[in-house]
Amino acid sequence: MNGTRSLEAEALAWVAPHRNGRHLIRTRDWLRELRPDAGEPLVLAALLHDVDRNVDEEALDRHIAAWDEPAAVQAHAEQAAEVAGAWLRNRGADEALVSVVAALIRRHETGGGEDADALQAADSLSFLETNPAATWVREGRASRAEAERKLRWMHDRIRPDRARAAAAPLLRRALREVVPGDSVVQDGALAERARRQANEGRAHG
Repeated sequence: MNGTRSLEAEALAWVAPHRNGRHLIRTRDWLRELRPDAGEPLVLAALLHDVDRNVDEEALDRHIAAWDEPAAVQAHAEQAAEVAGAWLRNRGADEALVSVVAALIRRHETGGGEDADALQAADSLSFLETNPAATWVREGRASRAEAERKLRWMHDRIRPDRARAAAAPLLRRALREVVPGDSVVQDGALAERARRQANEGRAHG
């Protein structure tokens, strides 16, 4: 590891130029709002939780196509953990640190435990704030209905009370960017997916 720069600084320099760089940086910032005492592993997990998209140009398209499919969500988390782990090892990080960071990234979508719940919440708050779903709509990658449902899902999965309070105004603003007025939009694909999820007993709301 370069002794003149911290791993956090190295990670920041790596992620900042990428398409999702602002989301990753704001995830770190929100994490520190929620957990001022956050240690290095948790901060690095926040900065690196989506880095599979830094090295795999098709990762974002796969995510947009199947963001609510549990297997696809977990595959994303696993791939991001592997990429982050390899990056950390290449910088001489201690294997114990690599293991903790990778484990947190594997749970950044699902939470589970105080640290993972904080990471998941910070991820959601950053998503609502930076609102990549609005970009997906502008680029024709997702319908307004899908963008709205993604935003609501990111909001609803937040567990810590402090984070939920911060999320409410961010959700309202994000929805205004993708949905005309306060209406709930529907389309055929969305309705069909909702029916399928209900039948499978795993609708995310």
